[in-house]
Order: sequence, then C-alpha cells, then structure tokens
Amino acid sequence: RYLPVDAFVRITKEVCQFPTFFNAPLYRRILDQWNAKHNGGADNGASRIPALDLNATETTDSADATNAAGGEMEVVTYGMFKWYWTTEMEEYDASERFFRLIKQPDAEYIVRDDFLPYIQELLKDHPGLEFLSNHAEFQEKYAITVITRIFYSVNRCHDGRITSRQIRRSDLIAAFQLVDEEDDINKVTRYFSYEHFYVLYCRFWELDHDRDYRITREDLLKYGDHCLSHMIVDRIFDAAPRPFVESGPWTGAEEGGDEAAAAAAVNDPASPPLSPASADVSDAPDKDQEVQDGGDKTK
Repeated sequence: RYLPVDAFVRITKEVCQFPTFFNAPLYRRILDQWNAKHNGGADNGASRIPALDLNATETTDSADATNAAGGEMEVVTYGMFKWYWTTEMEEYDASERFFRLIKQPDAEYIVRDDFLPYIQELLKDHPGLEFLSNHAEFQEKYAITVITRIFYSVNRCHDGRITSRQIRRSDLIAAFQLVDEEDDINKVTRYFSYEHFYVLYCRFWELDHDRDYRITREDLLKYGDHCLSHMIVDRIFDAAPRPFVESGPWTGAEEGGDEAAAAAAVNDPASPPLSPASADVSDAPDKDQEVQDGGDKTK
C-alpha cells in the first residue's frame, strides 16, 4: 500500500507526534534513507528525490512509485514507514526523535541549514504567514531570523552546532508544537513571532547605514539615540562574539556580535515595531497593512 504525501499527514501528527508542517520533510527523509540503503547509495544528507509526486494517490501503481532510471522509490509505502520507524524512531523519546529528524543522518548535531526545510513548510502552510506568499525575499529573511533566534537561545556555546542535550534542555519542541496549533503567529513569542522579526529587521536596517549587512561598533553606538556607552558596546563585541560565515545565506545579522544586540531589542518591552517608512525599508511587508488591503483585517 502506497502512502502519498497528503495522506501521510496523520502519520506525521498522530504516530510520530511531529508538527503538521514536518510532514513533507519527514516524507522526503524516509524516501532518502530508504533509497540510500536499498539502492547502494551513501546517505550523506545531500541527496533529494527531485521527482517526488506530491499529488500521488493511494492507488499508485508500482511502476509509477519508482524512478524508472534508477529504481528509486518516489512514494512511501507502509513497509517503508515501518522500517524507518523501527530503525530511527521507535526506541527514542520525543526529544531524541526531533533531534534525529532535523539533523542529517550521518551527523551528530544540527546546523542552521537543517532547519530550512521545516521553516519553509511553515511559511507555506501557516495562516499567520500567508500574507508573505508574494514576498519571497522576506520569506527568506523571516526563515533566517527564526533559525538565528533558535541558535541564539538553544546553542548556548554558540559554536553553530545544536546537540541532542541542548534540544532536551530547551523549549524548542514546545515552541514548534505551539506554532503548529496557534493560528496567530504573533502569539508564539518564542522564535516565530512575525512582529519580533519585523522589529529585528527594521532595527537592523536602521543601524546598517552602509547596507553591508554587518553592524560595526560605530553602528551600534547609534542604537537608541546613542543610549549605549562605548564600554557597553565593547563588552557586546568582546564577550559575545559569533563565528562569521562568509558563504551561504548566513551572513550579516545572522552572525557576529550584533546578534546579541538584536536579541536584546526583541526582548525590550519599550521597543515598538518600526514601520517600514521610519526604518527606511519601504519594501518590508507590514502584516496588518497586508491584511487590511485585502479587506479582511482581523485581530
């Protein structure tokens, strides 16, 4: 019996007890690991099944469920899920299952890129983020900001590698479950709030005068109308550094000592959400304005 991705949601939610938006990444993980094991390939986490038919039905023929070129499965069967469950999930608790799914199969820790498929699914499915559907640039910025906040809070040693122990000691799983159940994204103040992202993005843009996506000591001295002393700014940069990554999307606000200032801005109750106009970022989508323009503004 074949299980198309749409029919797999109940297994994701009720059996595996993962959030609903974990469905597609979990489905792909099962296919990746099954094909790697049964087709002699090495599962290094880099391979993906490009021909996955998300519209397949439960009556999919065997010929349609495999890639004719390589004999790789493109639809999960009950037997494949049972194999994955018994080898990867059954003997572990909820925290370890979460960790094992997010990380790459051959890794001992989670890196930033590992979260991207899950945040992308959240952006696609969550009603509170629907207004971003026509703003691909800000979908990416939102995803990077969420993941950066996760690493800032969970990865306390700040080496860019989240361990199983760090997951277990954090509130991350509870936050993922809450955002899956809560339609108002701004009520999920841990990691996922769009309003928090909006403040972070606008405040960063306000300080980054040369638009190089890096905040220097001189830039940070201008924060809050020069409310931070030289000693405080030096302390931020000297005591809370982050390794800087030159390649990929993890640049600028996501790395460096400015991350500590960004986190402080989010948690400061006196920091109001900045409008795009006041922050000189007229292209940043305002959630309430998007909904109001659509004639269906809700609170």
